[in-house]
Amino acid sequence: MSHSLSHGQGLYFVSHEEVQNKRTGIELFPMRPLSLNTILKMDFDLRYRAGQDAYYGYIFRVVLNEKLNVDLVSRDYGVQHKKLSLVVGDREYPINLPNNEKTNYTWLRASLSIDLTRRHITFQLGGELVNVPLTIPSHTQANIAFGATTIAGYSTTDVPPIYIRDIKITVDDDEYNWLLDNEDTTEPIDIIQKKKALVMNPVWVEALHRKWVPLVSLHSSSAASICFDEVEEVLYVIGDEYLIKYHIASGKVSKIDYSDGRLGMLQGNQSIYVSRDRKLYNYFPDQQLLTSFDWKTKKWSAKYKPGATTAYWHANKFYWPQDSALYTLGGYGYFTYKNQIAKTNLSSGASRTIDLQANTSYTPRYLAAVGQTTDKVYILGGYGNESGKQELNPHFYYDLLAYTPQNNSIRKIADLPLAGREMVFGNSLVVDSAKESFYALMHQKNVFETHIKLIRGRLDGSEVDILNDSIPYRFSDIKSYSDLYLAKENQKLVAVTLFDSGAQTEIKVYGISFRPHFIVTNPPVEIQSRPTKLMLVVVAVIFLAGLVWWLCTRKKGSSKKGEVAVVPMTITANHNLFPPDRPITNAIFLFGSFRVFNRHGVDITKQFTPVLRQLFISICLSTFSSRKGIGSERLYEWLWSDKSTKSARNNLLVNMGKLKSILSDLDGLELSKETGYWSLIYDCQFCSIDYSNLMSIQQHTSKDTYSYISHIADIVQHGGFLEGMNLEWMDEYKSAVSSLVSEAYVHYLNAIDLETAKEDIELTLASKIAKFSSMNEEAMTVRCIMMSRLGMHNEAKMTYESFTQEYHKLYDELYPISLLKILKKDKGNSF
Repeated sequence: MSHSLSHGQGLYFVSHEEVQNKRTGIELFPMRPLSLNTILKMDFDLRYRAGQDAYYGYIFRVVLNEKLNVDLVSRDYGVQHKKLSLVVGDREYPINLPNNEKTNYTWLRASLSIDLTRRHITFQLGGELVNVPLTIPSHTQANIAFGATTIAGYSTTDVPPIYIRDIKITVDDDEYNWLLDNEDTTEPIDIIQKKKALVMNPVWVEALHRKWVPLVSLHSSSAASICFDEVEEVLYVIGDEYLIKYHIASGKVSKIDYSDGRLGMLQGNQSIYVSRDRKLYNYFPDQQLLTSFDWKTKKWSAKYKPGATTAYWHANKFYWPQDSALYTLGGYGYFTYKNQIAKTNLSSGASRTIDLQANTSYTPRYLAAVGQTTDKVYILGGYGNESGKQELNPHFYYDLLAYTPQNNSIRKIADLPLAGREMVFGNSLVVDSAKESFYALMHQKNVFETHIKLIRGRLDGSEVDILNDSIPYRFSDIKSYSDLYLAKENQKLVAVTLFDSGAQTEIKVYGISFRPHFIVTNPPVEIQSRPTKLMLVVVAVIFLAGLVWWLCTRKKGSSKKGEVAVVPMTITANHNLFPPDRPITNAIFLFGSFRVFNRHGVDITKQFTPVLRQLFISICLSTFSSRKGIGSERLYEWLWSDKSTKSARNNLLVNMGKLKSILSDLDGLELSKETGYWSLIYDCQFCSIDYSNLMSIQQHTSKDTYSYISHIADIVQHGGFLEGMNLEWMDEYKSAVSSLVSEAYVHYLNAIDLETAKEDIELTLASKIAKFSSMNEEAMTVRCIMMSRLGMHNEAKMTYESFTQEYHKLYDELYPISLLKILKKDKGNSF
């Protein structure tokens, strides 16, 4: 069985860059060992991360009968050596892979065979083959893990920096296949027998291609500037007294102090790194200053003279290897936009202005983006006007221009379909020649607390896509700067933002895997007329107002007992409290995996240690179930029962401080102890907690049956309540939620007529409920009925068989109702 795998699939293994308990591991059969009688075959794809300081660790461990280990150990995968070992028991069998720069960090297919009949082990990787004799009983139990593992007697946290995908297991007559294309789960399911694996600290490759990840936050002097070495993939921050090196691959940060004191940098300088010559330059066009850094003496070749700030703010620049020159173009200063191009010889430092051909399309501007190929330079957008005078109606440009340095000509390619958005661009664009496209950063100009969006456009200007995820950005014109780079070896786009407060410069670095995945739910961006945009805004406001009303208000009075009032409301089958094409902000999920998103839509779940997670959940559950909160003594009992009262009190106070700090990143949510109990003060107009939403919905006494169950289904479809958390004190809350959902669904099913129900809508609802509880009999029954009506007979049979198998495992008896009886269910039968 073969499957098409995209480059965006796989599991990223957190390695030595994190402490031991945050590293990644996956156990394939976590509940009980795999039983085999004849042969076990395991195939998987393996890829290393480039440029790491260390590559040591366990790629996989197979433990037979709890006493014999079969391990694949990574020893080195650097520039000089690619060494691994197959370790069986205490014997090592070296594997030396050939060095090949073209395939250094590509996917490798690995195959392991454990043959109990022929009594040998075979392992193959990258053309290298290892054969090992084996002595072990014919009936064998096998534990299988990748990366970090907790297998008794064989636990390890030594994890190499790798990716794993498409694990296939063949044992005797059974097959399993974990594609590892999941996102946001700790229990990936194999596509053949639906077996769940268990992942610790998962980082899914798919998510890395769709979301920006904060990499590092740095600080330097005021007037600092940045540049990028695209060969070594190092970001340089050039400050007045020292420079900072940040290695994209390893995350290592180092500092080099200048041996001869301050450089005397002025506001508006820029820097560039020429990888071919391994030279770092800083330049300031107003003084025609070009200074280079000497790595041996740690000195700059020239220093700044005292003077005013630049007249070329946000100018663009590029290095042209054909004539070894630095080109600068555009900029703004002293109420004037520029469009001249200057050429500076990097050897002599001599600079001159380029005379462009007549009828040029390059009008005065700044805040544009520039990128290049081997034969041309692309200029994207900006802000300015034809006269260059700020007072004469400046406006936004969305044109894509092509500049050819050989003949100094500029031609307009197209106007990108971005009109009306009032956006400007980061300093560089990344050209992807293989795909005839480009990437650039884009943000609002007239908003201080704004967000940067990544755009992808065609080089012919025909279409533009905008990434859903964004980067928080403080933009104050000359105080701010943003840039975009491509780290080819590490396959990562790197975005950098700078904010100069006057006392220092704050530098933030973000990464997203290349090529990013743009979820295109609509046609490419097109120009919209103002009436159309206005209509969209009106519709959005009405929808949001209705949603807020539904979740946050309580209707006075109540219906008679047993009656369900009909409230007019239109909800489609795809209704979702958090649609996938909208950024999730100020949101906390307790259904499925515990997740927290701050006001900027950044996933901050990792900031919650296990203790902080339990502390927050205990307060949250107590607040929204009893509306009172929880006392300190109960928290001592639940979280620190093994400690003295004094020690528990200290732990509580310390962790409350940490929790308050984390929650300050969300709007409309804060901790309180005003009543003597710890509780949450929560404004659902700004923040969303799915558990609170569920409690609010179920307390409505006047509700439309369909709307009611639709809202519940939307909440619980993310998975089980407090999934993966099995603490004893949580049981009563889990039981209450399970009862609430089941009762609501049974009530709904008894209130509708399955004979006249719309199959696709009821199937959607049943499927959502099943995600919350795979053992919900009512949901299974409706799914089978609706699938059968839609002609999905095989799917109905698979749904029924999957349920009955789990039922048998759970209760050790056969499920008493046949599929045929379910499908013959008469109208009016209650569930």
